[in-house]
Amino acid sequence: MDEAVIKIIMVLVFGIVAGAISNVVFNILYESIDNAIVSSGENVTGLLKAMKAIAGLLAYDGVSFAVGLITTIISAFKLKD
Repeated sequence: MDEAVIKIIMVLVFGIVAGAISNVVFNILYESIDNAIVSSGENVTGLLKAMKAIAGLLAYDGVSFAVGLITTIISAFKLKD
């Protein structure tokens, strides 16, 4: 196989794995912030609400998959033989 084909396959496989891992991490982050908001009761700050909104966006909109895929593409093409 051509070296470029191998790198493309590697990027696809690692991209899917990286996307899945980052999605799980962002889901955990979202739940942690949500639990912090619930436990703080009336003292919920705007910062916690903003963090929850950002984590929710990253976890549920596929941005985490894109971040993982871009990172994998960059690292895969920087690999030396």
